[in-house]
Amino acid sequence: MQLKHTLESVRRLTLSYRNFINSLSEEEFIKRPSADAWSYSEIYFHIFDASLLSIRVIENIDAGRDEAGRLSLIGRFILYFGVFPPFIKIKAPKHIINRLKSISKAEALSLIETFETKFIFVGNKTSDICIENRVKHGALGYLNRLDWFRFIEVHLKHHLKQIDRTEKAFLKLK
Repeated sequence: MQLKHTLESVRRLTLSYRNFINSLSEEEFIKRPSADAWSYSEIYFHIFDASLLSIRVIENIDAGRDEAGRLSLIGRFILYFGVFPPFIKIKAPKHIINRLKSISKAEALSLIETFETKFIFVGNKTSDICIENRVKHGALGYLNRLDWFRFIEVHLKHHLKQIDRTEKAFLKLK
């Protein structure tokens, strides 16, 4: 039941990303509000690239991969409350930051489409799956299949807030 709720939540969040990108011009999409802030383009690339990497981990779990370990305390907090704690700044690891790039709206929409297709396929896969197998997440500890789906949901929500902050930063420039 929890997985169904998470799948539906991610579907709604992805629709929010689609609706927002469609409201922007190409120029607005790739422009940064400041030198040290991400553009919408970079946010979209990061969130859907990271989500696809998380799906790949879920596929590895489905194929039998299992690592010994437990959720970290911060991982438990994030997955339970469904938010990144405001009192702790979690930075993306270098290997994720190094992947960051600016993409066009068309590329972003294609990335969203790829994500949705894979997410639905993997989310609906249920037979012969060990739900307790775990794979390590850099900051959250060892996540099982359901935890990885929940992480995708929380991560999508988190970056919607970043988009809101970016939007406000652009308004201040006007």
